[in-house]
Amino acid sequence: MESQVFMMDIQRFTSLAEAYGGDFERWPERDRAAAQALYATSIKAQEVIASELSLDRDIASVLKIRDDEAALTGAAERLTHSVMTTIRQMELQQNASGNRRTRLWRRLNATYGRIAERFDWRFATAGLCMLSGAGGIWLGFDTPDHLLDPTTATLLTVALNGGGL
Repeated sequence: MESQVFMMDIQRFTSLAEAYGGDFERWPERDRAAAQALYATSIKAQEVIASELSLDRDIASVLKIRDDEAALTGAAERLTHSVMTTIRQMELQQNASGNRRTRLWRRLNATYGRIAERFDWRFATAGLCMLSGAGGIWLGFDTPDHLLDPTTATLLTVALNGGGL
């Protein structure tokens, strides 16, 4: 009996590639022929498979080095470098697209980063709460710098339905 080749769209191809990886041998047998036909004709499908093959290689290398401490540390450093490079590229693309942050924002962001590295925020939060409380007490005991004249006091009393001040 002759096998039939069904048409496959790129969404189905992508979901199968994400589920089974870049090697067609791991794909369900009924979908292989259609996937290979789409791969042969679609640039997007070739990009998806290239990405999945790269991920497959990364997973295989992690499985191979997971028991070797030095290799694991090197892999973590490479991953960190890769992530930081990607972030820098994204920032450059944002800046190139006209989404520039102001100089003040960049300076504030850098200052925030330096402060966050040096201080434990639990103590800073407690300090700010104590400062707010002390300020409230000070304002509560301070004599007002203005007095209400009798006309304003009467108007406020009437506005507050006789509740007084």
